[in-house]
Amino acid sequence: MDKKKKSKGIISAGHPITAEAGRIILEAGGNAYDAVAGAFFAACLAEPSLASLGGGGYLMAHTKDNKDVVYDFFVQTPGQKKSNEKDLDFYPVDVDFGGATQVFHIGMASSAVPGGARGIFEIQSELGKLPIEKVIEPAVNFAREGIKMNWFSGFAFEILSEIYKAQKNTLKLFESGRKKGELLQEGEILKNTELADILEFLAKNEVSEFYEGDIAKKMVADMKNMGGLIALADMKNYKVKKRKPISIDYRGAKFITNPPPSAGGILIAVALKLLEKVNLGKMEYGSVEHLMSLIMAMEKAGIVRMDKLNSSIRKANIVDEILSENYLNKFADDILSRVNKWGSTTQISVIDKENNIASMTVTNGEGSGYLIPGTGSVLNNMLGEEDLNPNGFFKWTERERISSMMAPSIIIKDKLKIALGSAGSNRLRSAILQTAINILDFGKNIDEAVNGSRLHFENNKLDIESGFPDKSIEEIKKEFPKANIWQDKNLFFGGANCVVFDENKNIFSGAGDTRREGVCLNVS
Repeated sequence: MDKKKKSKGIISAGHPITAEAGRIILEAGGNAYDAVAGAFFAACLAEPSLASLGGGGYLMAHTKDNKDVVYDFFVQTPGQKKSNEKDLDFYPVDVDFGGATQVFHIGMASSAVPGGARGIFEIQSELGKLPIEKVIEPAVNFAREGIKMNWFSGFAFEILSEIYKAQKNTLKLFESGRKKGELLQEGEILKNTELADILEFLAKNEVSEFYEGDIAKKMVADMKNMGGLIALADMKNYKVKKRKPISIDYRGAKFITNPPPSAGGILIAVALKLLEKVNLGKMEYGSVEHLMSLIMAMEKAGIVRMDKLNSSIRKANIVDEILSENYLNKFADDILSRVNKWGSTTQISVIDKENNIASMTVTNGEGSGYLIPGTGSVLNNMLGEEDLNPNGFFKWTERERISSMMAPSIIIKDKLKIALGSAGSNRLRSAILQTAINILDFGKNIDEAVNGSRLHFENNKLDIESGFPDKSIEEIKKEFPKANIWQDKNLFFGGANCVVFDENKNIFSGAGDTRREGVCLNVS
């Protein structure tokens, strides 16, 4: 989608209603941060398995006066553990994504301290310009009037049905009108008056009511009675953190991304710096050399994660240490010599007419199954995600941000400005990496860059989407005979929703990832 910059901005998101809420706010004169906040509130309705007041995330902001800041409102570990884990409500569920099965843990003890509500209200208060009542309005109206379930939302409920049917209040909110005891299906109408009510309540009062008032007190009482870990002090003491982003040069472009304790951003930076040593621009897109370069860069980033990040991610100088030439050169020769699933996240990207850029990734895990009283919002299950707990469940340090792969990012090259990010658990970093090099190295337009075929390599396992040349796949399989070749594009490979402003041509463009029914709207 291209459009001259007569428009008021552009937004790309994972659901038409999410994007539409942002469009309404841009049309009303809001800036990128108003729009991304309003879109998030709508996502809590339209994408309830991905976005929630009871979840968390990150916003990468590049303001019109060229200031870069990351708002970290990700979830945090509670301040207590129970000595007897048998007393905890914590159990596994299998989720089949139609090609890959993954085990997640849910229940009251799977929930970390949520940052979603506080984060979004604080971001909008500090960076937005519209009254908060105006920003929540689209989401409130959609929640009261109801929206039609699309294919992806119905599919999400289908594969996560065991989680959303685990507690009767949650099932009641999302129950199908067609089949008693089952969840809403594609084409049915989803309403959430409790979400509308809580948004209006928090807008008129303060978001601290969510963390210290009756909502928090009821939730904490349930935690105590039902085998959870979050205490009232955990809620009261939760703070949004502002961080200095990682910024690297990649072939003359400035790549700005999420810093530690999130791991995704630095791993993308590692892969880019390694790929910089390879002349991708001289390769044919989809060639064996191109695909092998990607595989090797992903492999080395995985080694970095195991070698450095799992044990030292909170070390003060870890970014400089990892991105140093001495460290990266250990991997470069190997790359040069060999070259000659779900992710319960959603991405919202916005650029406005004043050149404010917002790239935001949010998640609710798969949800714990517990509906926070009076909010229409399911609480996260981040303590039950194996990817986020590499040392084992309940081995975390108290009162500490959980590390994440989420990496909302921004690219600035000359007069080209790009907001990009992706859903997709561990696969999101490969989705962002490939989208970036598709633009910067292969000159793809934004739709081709976002919706082109992808691969992912991790823990010696290679997954490749359909669409690459058969001859390249045949050669790759000689070296990776157990490679999983997918027959179609699949949400396993992420959901990258991206927007671009080309200042030279005065054109906005963008793309939603079709793997997850992402959409892009230009606001005239």
